[in-house]
Amino acid sequence: MELCRVCGRGPAAKLVIRRHVGMLVVQRFVKLRAPLCRDCGINVTKTYTGRTLIEGWWGVISFFANWFCLAGNLIAYQKAKRLAEPQPVEQEERAAA
Repeated sequence: MELCRVCGRGPAAKLVIRRHVGMLVVQRFVKLRAPLCRDCGINVTKTYTGRTLIEGWWGVISFFANWFCLAGNLIAYQKAKRLAEPQPVEQEERAAA
């Protein structure tokens, strides 16, 4: 069983969550690719999406790139929502993972 990189609980799924920062001349992409449990996946997705909604639109190319990030985060959010409720993992299982 995969464990969450943030809290160490399971089950976790590999999620790709993006954040986009648009600036008038340049742009910056931030990508998190990690196994996350349901709770952490939802929280990180909401945080990254919120910042993208505020910071992602500033620039012509950024306006279009921002939609890509938002669509990807929606997929990650839905994947996280489908996970079972996270449970603490025993030390023996944690050492094996």
